[in-house]
Amino acid sequence: MAGAKQFIVTSPLVIAKSADGDRYLYQGAVVPDDISDDEVARLNEGGFLEELKSDEPETVTIPEGDPTDEWTVKQLEAFAVGKSIDLKGTTDKPSKLTAILSAITAPGA
Repeated sequence: MAGAKQFIVTSPLVIAKSADGDRYLYQGAVVPDDISDDEVARLNEGGFLEELKSDEPETVTIPEGDPTDEWTVKQLEAFAVGKSIDLKGTTDKPSKLTAILSAITAPGA
């Protein structure tokens, strides 16, 4: 099942049908491989599951020049990593942008 999508339970409890009978899956559990694709699709459409994201990093293209409010959060974060700018304590796009602009305009930067 390499490359197959994996799902995680987002509801407190999900009862999934398998070939061996009902499976009780609790919030945070990864849906096991013995649950059929049709059953996973039914539970996902019902809002009981969420697809697990890949471990592969997402490619982010950083625009030319200094960051602006037109940049996405992912672009700002990638820029900060590339420039060794600490974004600890920033929780939203405006605070990330402010921290980056402060760091790149500081004397000696």
